[in-house]
Parts: sequence; structure tokens; C-alpha cells
Amino acid sequence: MAFTAQDVKTLRERTGCGMMDCKKALTQADGDMEKAIDVLREQGLAKAAKKASRIAAEGVAVAYTNDDCSVGVALEVNAETDFVAKNADFQGFVKTVAETVMNENPATVEELLTKTAVGTDMTVADLLQERYPTAKFKSIQLKIDTAEAVNIPEFDAELKEWLKDVDGVITSYGDMGSCCMFHAYNTAYVERLGKPTVMICHEELLAAGQKGASCRQCPNLRFVTTWLPDMSWFPVIDDKVINGMMKPAFSACLDQIIDGLTKPLTEEEKTPVIRSNAEAEPFEVDSIDGISDLFYKRGWTCGAPIVAPTEA
Repeated sequence: MAFTAQDVKTLRERTGCGMMDCKKALTQADGDMEKAIDVLREQGLAKAAKKASRIAAEGVAVAYTNDDCSVGVALEVNAETDFVAKNADFQGFVKTVAETVMNENPATVEELLTKTAVGTDMTVADLLQERYPTAKFKSIQLKIDTAEAVNIPEFDAELKEWLKDVDGVITSYGDMGSCCMFHAYNTAYVERLGKPTVMICHEELLAAGQKGASCRQCPNLRFVTTWLPDMSWFPVIDDKVINGMMKPAFSACLDQIIDGLTKPLTEEEKTPVIRSNAEAEPFEVDSIDGISDLFYKRGWTCGAPIVAPTEA
């Protein structure tokens, strides 16, 4: 039995679970709402047992008073990593919880979770689930930064296998306009394979990435700009890179990433733009320096010189 986006929303409202978890549960339950709730309940018990052994050793401790200093709150909210604790969004969440405590005066944490969070129409429990759903990350790397995955049969097969249990994809970029364009080609390819996708790039490379996506009939590919450095030359994307570089950078633009991965595509975004070669304009240059200048003016590079190939 098929289900709709409204079914997913209803299931989220009834259970407080994340969107992707609800979609998976409805799929597993063949669209049956009650069975999906049972699936989520079983998964929740399993997750709770697994998380019970993990220590949330980081976090934020704060103290607030109301305007006339008649009520004060001391609050500690824990997280598993300091990356979360240092994030402005997390700190804003802590402030919202503290203000809710001052307004509602709950006797226990359990009672607090049932209260409506200040400035929202959600309970604290729902807000917590909405902002910090359980998420898992894994990575895959195309080590040739100026290549298209679809043209490398071995990697294309590996990519499609990797995508089978993935709900959304965040891609990174190259350090020059040409590399960024190729990454945009590959990101657009993943999007057209049916996975919600966001591409991360430096603001100065955004125009080049958008051109690359447009060339692959995804002119409305969703981009998020960040300070994350180029990782195309890394020999491996391991836990040290993910925890030390990627997660802090993603935390800084978390809202944009979540929006890009979860907002429904607009009609414009769903419609590929197919251009005819008749629109192409020929150009002439008389030197390698001329090509470098042209590419820089059109936003295809960041200004690094183009080096002519040499014969062995």
C-alpha cells in the first residue's frame, strides 16, 4: 500500500520520530500507520538500549534569570561531542529550554519534556527530536577530482551499492572551479538517481558549481557554502577527518543542510533544463594565458594558472 507525504507528517506528529525514520517505517509496514508505529516502537527500544551504554560527556551549563531577577534557572544539557556543544544552534536550544523552565516551573525532566517550548508550538521533546534526530554518517570518495562517476564503471557500481541504505547525500568540492564543476556533475548525477542531495562549496566557487549542475540538467541543485577546506587530495576520508573537520563545518551550516535535504523539491527544481548546442558561443584565444584569463572571467577557476600538458 502506497503512502503520501501527509502520512509521513502524521506519523511524525504521533510518534515524534524523525522524517527518515517515519518513511522507512511506513515502507516496512507497507503504508499501514499502526504497523509503522509498532515498527518505530521496536526500533526505539533497540536504539535506547544501544544508547544507554554511551556517555554524553560534553555539553553546556548555563544560568539565567528573568528580567526582575525573581526567578533563576541553572541548567545543564549534555551532548556526546564538543562539536555539538559549541554549535550556536545547540546553545540557542539550551536557552529556549532554560526560558521554558522559568515559565513553566516543571518538577522533573520528564515533565519538562511535555511542556511547550518558548517561542514555538512544539513540546520540548518534539523540539529536541526535530533539531537533533538520530543520524548516522558514512562516506565514499571518488579520488579523481576531474572525472564523472558515470564514466567509471567500477566506481559507478560501487556508488549505486553505497546509495542503497542512504537517505540523503552531502557532497564536497574541489579547490578550483574546474574541480568544483566536476563535483557538481557527480552531485547532479546522484540527485537524478533519486537521492536528496546538497553540495558543499566555498562561496567563491559557487558560480562554477552551479554551471556544472546546469550542464547536467540540474540547474536548481541545492548548494550550501561553508569554510570546509578542499578534501579531494586527501588519501582517505577517515574518522579523524570526519570528526575533526567535516562535522564542525557541517554544524555551522546545519539548518541549511537540513533544509536542503528535507524540503520538498519545487516544480522548478523537478524540471530538468535541456539546452541545445545551438546556444553555445565559440571563442578564440591565442595562448594558454588567454585561456586562463577567459576561465577566470567566466568563474570557472579561482585564478590559478592553467598549465599546458607536456609529452613524456
